[in-house]
Amino acid sequence: SIINVKLAIVNQTSSIMLRNVSYALVSSIMLIGFLFKFMHWPGAGPTLAVSLAAMVVLLIEYIIDKRKSKSPVQNILYPLLGVVLILGILFKIMNWPTANVLISISLVSMSVAFFACAYNIRKSILAILPMLIGISLFLSLFKIMHWPMLPYAFNTSLISFSILLPIVLFVRGIQLKPTAPDLSRHLFILGGLTIFSSSSDYYNIFYPKGIASAEPMASILLILILVILILVIKKILQLENLKERFRNEYLFLQCLGVIFTIAVLFQVLVDKSYI
Repeated sequence: SIINVKLAIVNQTSSIMLRNVSYALVSSIMLIGFLFKFMHWPGAGPTLAVSLAAMVVLLIEYIIDKRKSKSPVQNILYPLLGVVLILGILFKIMNWPTANVLISISLVSMSVAFFACAYNIRKSILAILPMLIGISLFLSLFKIMHWPMLPYAFNTSLISFSILLPIVLFVRGIQLKPTAPDLSRHLFILGGLTIFSSSSDYYNIFYPKGIASAEPMASILLILILVILILVIKKILQLENLKERFRNEYLFLQCLGVIFTIAVLFQVLVDKSYI
């Protein structure tokens, strides 16, 4: 039995390592695609399409692996929404039919998911941020489908999130400093990085074609900052007893990681005329 336990541990470790290597490889391919995209080099479209297709495969593999999970909403439903969104973006850049339908379904569903996240942490100051993103995603559907809506509603919700995000992270970092200095330090780092990432929202508003209409190196830098933010959030989530001791922060950081991942994915659609 001891041998079987050891074999199970080895197999699990190998599976985790293989999955991490796969994630790193797919992320690298996507970053190369963004580099080609913003530098207006040929091959950006196929490179991004390959990375998106690979992400779909990895998410489906994750869903299958977690099919017996005790948290089906988090481990099955949310990744499935990610599959729908990525397929919508892939169909969009390939000019295949039903792209807008897939993106619309995913945006509405993810808006509901972020509202649910805000409700789950409603007693914390952090709750306002997933709520604002939920509103922004819902209003972005109106922009994509060219439906009428209140003037500046989308821009207002997005700018509010960009302004409040570093402030809320700093405030929560100060509050946690006496009791959880390690978590506090990480929140300060995260807050500092979000100041730079927020500039992408301003680009999306003040530049009609998005960040790709600005200097290519600035666009690439913003993508790298978003990727760094995702990696920092992943590291914070691995802090010891974080889920048990700071449930609100744990749920919020999970939402924030998804937000930045969506932000990266949406850059695939920015100024795709030369893809």
